[in-house]
Amino acid sequence: VLSPAFAGLSASAPSVRGARTARAAGQIYEVMVTNPSVGARTRLNINGETTVDEIITKARKEMDFEMAFLDGDWYLYDIKDETKPLSGKMSQYDLRPWGPEGMELHLMYQPKV
Repeated sequence: VLSPAFAGLSASAPSVRGARTARAAGQIYEVMVTNPSVGARTRLNINGETTVDEIITKARKEMDFEMAFLDGDWYLYDIKDETKPLSGKMSQYDLRPWGPEGMELHLMYQPKV
């Protein structure tokens, strides 16, 4: 363990606050969100209480799709079934830890005509 380089500071044990916070929030899952039309991708950490609308908002921000003229008409799909858009809390879907079988979601802009 390296000591701090500044005078008056002492080495301390690593904080476990992050671990306690994660437990309090429930299981944390990493999902990959992709916009297939342009290939933009982002990873988001979510839990079962995270809503689809929250994921859409966060992913749009990360992918720079925040323009006002693009508001509304965004849909999120599990890549295993793109016939039904997701809605509500993510706990109702097959959340799984990120890995080869992790959850990938497609974020699609589908304006109504």
